[in-house]
Amino acid sequence: MPCYAFRFVNQYTTPIAIDKIGWRYYAINAAWDVVICMIIWFFFVETRNLALEEVDELFDGKIHADNVFIGRGDDVQTKLEGA
Repeated sequence: MPCYAFRFVNQYTTPIAIDKIGWRYYAINAAWDVVICMIIWFFFVETRNLALEEVDELFDGKIHADNVFIGRGDDVQTKLEGA
């Protein structure tokens, strides 16, 4: 919901801002984009090359899918019967 509100405000204030401050509006927008990129770079959790179960453990601190077998060549049917 906040995203829609921001889009609404941005859509109606952009023409006014360009009329009032001209090219500086684009500089403000570019500076905002740099700030957002820095926040993402330093504060977002890296999830590249992780399995879904590992991402789940990273965010929640526990594994919800205890019956999922990770690995190639596992005989899943045999493991399921033995479990």
